[in-house]
Amino acid sequence: PSRVSPMPPDLDQIVLKAMRKEPERRYTSAGQLAEDVGRFLGGWPVLAQPDTAGYRVRRFVSRNRAAVVAAGLAIASLAGTTGFATWQSAARARALTTARAERERAGRVTGFLLDIFRATNPSESRGRLVTARELLDQAAQRIDSSLQDDPAVRADLALAIGRAYGYLGQYQTSDSMIAGAVALRRSIVPAEPLVLAEFIERQARITATNGRLAEAISMLDESVALRESVLGPDALELGVSHSLIARTARALDPLDSAGTARRHLERALEIFRAHPEADGMESAEALRALGTIVDDRGEPKEALRYYREALETARRSATDDDDPRLFNYQESFAHGLRGVDLNDSAIAVHRRLLAARRKVFGPDHLDVSFSLYNLARDLARAGRFEEARPLFRECLELRERLVGPVHPQIAFALYAFGTATANAGDPAEALALIERAASTAEAALGPDNLQTLDSYESKAILELALGRREAALATLELLANRGYRNFDKPDFRALAGTPRYAALLRMGRP
Repeated sequence: PSRVSPMPPDLDQIVLKAMRKEPERRYTSAGQLAEDVGRFLGGWPVLAQPDTAGYRVRRFVSRNRAAVVAAGLAIASLAGTTGFATWQSAARARALTTARAERERAGRVTGFLLDIFRATNPSESRGRLVTARELLDQAAQRIDSSLQDDPAVRADLALAIGRAYGYLGQYQTSDSMIAGAVALRRSIVPAEPLVLAEFIERQARITATNGRLAEAISMLDESVALRESVLGPDALELGVSHSLIARTARALDPLDSAGTARRHLERALEIFRAHPEADGMESAEALRALGTIVDDRGEPKEALRYYREALETARRSATDDDDPRLFNYQESFAHGLRGVDLNDSAIAVHRRLLAARRKVFGPDHLDVSFSLYNLARDLARAGRFEEARPLFRECLELRERLVGPVHPQIAFALYAFGTATANAGDPAEALALIERAASTAEAALGPDNLQTLDSYESKAILELALGRREAALATLELLANRGYRNFDKPDFRALAGTPRYAALLRMGRP
């Protein structure tokens, strides 16, 4: 774990012991784990370390460093022994008080969790299988009535439960729980800037997942400011923050028209490369995001180079080729392959990823919808519409279950499905899908967002294809009011000669 986030060796060993593959080498109970954490917090030797004399001496010195140094000085000078003894007694008392408080806190957390897991006891469940969702629901309900006198513990538990809801795909509930955790953490005095920064970043992640991208960026900016106030601008943690801001800004502005995402990504890579201990997956993510920006600017060969480098970087940090952390990089590599016309190879990668994600995450997970979307879109681009359509429908149904009907991911899927349906020669069904895409994008991303404007443009084109000239003109006038000026496209030439269209053309000319 210390390779991911710097931590004391004893804490490193505690985590490793808890994660041992061999059951007999792990802690025998949650209570034993809590006891070892308490020993660490109190400065005592932990069970996870080898019980050697040298180790016990080091822990004693670490626990009583000031006392040991003072004792050496006392022996050397043979003076001040009475004052030292009094000071040592007070220091020991303070250390014991802190250790007892931390152990009591660990015990209360353990007790809370054990109380929740008691529901799995056959005498409580009466033979009924208790799901992870039910356990989380019970934990969430009890937080408000438990540990009222310890907001820090309540905040930690609320954050953990909120993240767990996210893992189960319950994004709205996750959002609510994590927002409550942040509010609790803000109320604690004195403030702990680094802890608060972590909480706010977690809130930003789920806020972005739920489609509130501008709000998420504001949260991430606050998180960066808190970290910089303590760590300075070049700390490794800031690399992760810059990378996350870039990805969120990219989702809000897909073309990165202001260059915001690229600046943050280059800054992130600069920080990662200056820290040999940096996680290779973070560097890989920044490379992948840069590839996406280059891809969207019409440089497919350069994009494929970034995607390939990202995948190779990620593989060096992965446990094996089936590591789920590789999925996103393989997906981007498939996009890069398609960009240079290696379509069959791209489709093959997407098929393998869909099967792998279903196996790892189960059928009801947002990541499964990404594989459904990408496979359907590439099949449609290859002209294989009959294979693509059921995958698009499955993707939409899954996303609506997980994130609700008003969400950017719903808008993207509807737009791609509608475009594929139009290319398949069914303009009526395509128009219905594109109309939904436009209204969803407007509600989720705003009226002036590029995805919203693209959807309304496609709506006007389809209306013309179906002979609905008045509807098409109305749609184009709506676009004009939002700054759209690309009215001289060949798709709109059927409107030539009408006064309303002529007025639109005049608006588009310099």
